[in-house]
Amino acid sequence: MLQKDINKEAVRVALPFNSPLVRAGGYAMLRGSVAVKEGGAMKVNREHLGVKLAYLERIRQLKAEWKPVMEILDANETIVLSDIAAIVDDGLTVGWSTIQHNGALLRILEPALAIRGNPSDQSVQSLHARVAAINSEQCRALFCRRFWRT
Repeated sequence: MLQKDINKEAVRVALPFNSPLVRAGGYAMLRGSVAVKEGGAMKVNREHLGVKLAYLERIRQLKAEWKPVMEILDANETIVLSDIAAIVDDGLTVGWSTIQHNGALLRILEPALAIRGNPSDQSVQSLHARVAAINSEQCRALFCRRFWRT
């Protein structure tokens, strides 16, 4: 069931500017084309529209089931990456006097040294990422409250 009608080669396409309204519009079109006699004038392929709406519901149901799993995996990934960074940083700190005088070791450890980077650059990037996430979430919440009816 999970793989039924799923196109594994699909490439994301641009959504309409009013994409949160598309689902409701699809259901309204389906109802209007069936419930009102003049609705047939729109010549909507109701079967095709119904199949697409059912497909959307299946995708949303699967996404809802996977979202908590993805959040758990993301949280675990951050913990593991933080642990790795701490281990690498400790090794660089302890062995720094040897590392800085050994060109071969310095070249090999270049990716490890990049983890340290410039702390001020990292804090600015982190700040920008947090602000962008907050703004995005606030905009989404505001838009959904005003326009999205499920």
